[in-house]
Amino acid sequence: MEPLRTTAELSDWQSRQLRRDGVRVARGIYAEPGADPAALVNRVRAALAAAPEGSMVTSVTAYALGGLPLPTAQERDATQRVHLAVPKAARSYPRRPGVTVHLFAADLRAHRFGSSGIPVADLRQCWVDATRQLGREAPWDRAATLLPIQRGRFNTPARRAWLQAVQLGDVLVRRQRPLATLAAFAAYVAALPRSPGLARVREAFSAIRAGTDSLPETQIRLALAEAGFPEPAINYEVVAAGRRRFLDICWPDQQIDLEYQGAGHFDDPRQVKADMERRGDLQRDGWVIVEASARDLADPGKLFARLAATLSW
Repeated sequence: MEPLRTTAELSDWQSRQLRRDGVRVARGIYAEPGADPAALVNRVRAALAAAPEGSMVTSVTAYALGGLPLPTAQERDATQRVHLAVPKAARSYPRRPGVTVHLFAADLRAHRFGSSGIPVADLRQCWVDATRQLGREAPWDRAATLLPIQRGRFNTPARRAWLQAVQLGDVLVRRQRPLATLAAFAAYVAALPRSPGLARVREAFSAIRAGTDSLPETQIRLALAEAGFPEPAINYEVVAAGRRRFLDICWPDQQIDLEYQGAGHFDDPRQVKADMERRGDLQRDGWVIVEASARDLADPGKLFARLAATLSW
């Protein structure tokens, strides 16, 4: 990948040529002809070119660079801003539109992202920075996130911010290709020095669970907890008809499986057939299947009623 060039490092003649032939990515920073200035990797490289030594990518920008799933609001954030972790000891840091700076005082080790060589903070720190940012933009406390009148519905800025923080954490300890263990994640959070927003970080971390497969699964799990249902097992492994199966959200003692069907669930006939076989195998082994859909994410009352009629505790 061709490096970005800045007009400040060039002679007057070279600077004029760069302005004429290059693609402007940010003030005084240009990419090679044909580059897309709006591409995330170019926006990140431009932000780093203006940042002090030791700076690195953090927060949801790192998630986006790694192709990790993001809640809708954070997907939008990644198209509008670049989040940088900048050493607190630096004399200056970029004050540019579209760049958000997160200062750090401790020794924060950078990892290199793919062939681009972009320095990225430890993903656990990226989650911490994202959670602090969410808390600043939509402050929450325990009372604000658990108002009974809104139980199971994330329809206020504070409640959405808390949900998004937990979803971002679940992504790191997901079932398939996890990026951290829950134990290592817990140790990292426990070792964080006292600083603004730490209470929110620890509160959000307390709701993270390992083994989820999707952002909607996290939302359903949190809604169930708020509604007073017993905590379910996440992606619980069973053997049905001689085949290994992973159940999204279930209560093994009562053999009740809650399956989330996404918006595109019925688009693939092969997937529909596989799901029907799976359902039949589980039901023959005594499992009761309760389905949840995208509609239940917005208004989970009917889902709660179906579960309450099925569960006994």
